[in-house]
Amino acid sequence: MSHDFDFKTFLINQRREGTRLVGSCKNCNKTVPWSSAKLQEHKRGKACIGQSEEERIYFIKRFKESKEEKCIITTSSLSQDSAPSSMNLILDLGSSSNVSSQLTASDFNNSPDIHTVITSPSNKKVVAFMDHMTEADREKCDELLSLFAFRTAVPFHIFDSAVFLNFMSHIRPVYKPPSAKVLSGRLLDSCYNTIHDKVRKLIASTPTLSIVSDGWSNIRQDHLVNFLILVPGHKPIFWEAVDTSGVEQSGVNIANEIIRVILEVGETKVASVITDNASCMQAAWTILENRFPKIFANGCAAHVLNLLIKDICEIERYAEVLTKAVAVVKFIKHRHAVNHEYNELRRQLNITR
Repeated sequence: MSHDFDFKTFLINQRREGTRLVGSCKNCNKTVPWSSAKLQEHKRGKACIGQSEEERIYFIKRFKESKEEKCIITTSSLSQDSAPSSMNLILDLGSSSNVSSQLTASDFNNSPDIHTVITSPSNKKVVAFMDHMTEADREKCDELLSLFAFRTAVPFHIFDSAVFLNFMSHIRPVYKPPSAKVLSGRLLDSCYNTIHDKVRKLIASTPTLSIVSDGWSNIRQDHLVNFLILVPGHKPIFWEAVDTSGVEQSGVNIANEIIRVILEVGETKVASVITDNASCMQAAWTILENRFPKIFANGCAAHVLNLLIKDICEIERYAEVLTKAVAVVKFIKHRHAVNHEYNELRRQLNITR
């Protein structure tokens, strides 16, 4: 390991002990060989009592990066709190240039736009004083963080909170996470376009698929219709949601919306259309099968079972059992002591549901 820093920053009282040149550590006063490798080994360990955690981490990073011939020094996120104040950085630019520069933490703070790439093939004495991140790494981190935000539906304002930013600065100080504005704008558009392209390619590559449609109302009582695409061997794909508020839910109108989706994905690929079993849906099936003879329209089996069980529960002898069961549940849930004993019994019997 090369001698590429000022020993006197860390060692004092240079002397000889036998054939060895040694010095005393400024932090713990232990005798350390006057050797780059031995000094760094001493500083990486926890035996050096008195040194700051930042200084120890610095030498750990030096050890990991000692074999690199190229170092990217980035200072955009360096602060007085993140750099050891007693630590100096010496950049030896090679014997041919006869130039040597000694930069301190304050030098970097006064020049926040410094982004230096040192690529001299003859120079292997470069210290990566700060953590660094390539633009590709930064974009990948942004992508992964945005996917976390979108898939978990956490509020965007979390990513502007001081607590989150402090957490990220401890994990990777050089990485500045995107703001809520960037997440909800550029990164959301980028994520949408990426997923949209993947879905288009998947649909283009499959020979057959099915379309599933169902309606629902949101908290404002707007009527929406969802369309899903089922591709064999893949998870269901959400295609779109259409606001049909103010539109009569007739067989003709429903069929027209489904026909539009069929033409978008390619009618030769569609094998079946699945909806619920309402009378207006059944009317739409007839229209679809007349328009596309090779497409089979049918109802949802799960919906059929749901309706079947509902009809069974309306039979007198089963309805009486259901009424008593509901009464028992209400009795337990509305009495704290009884509910506590019931949950304790479930725990003892290992009943999780």
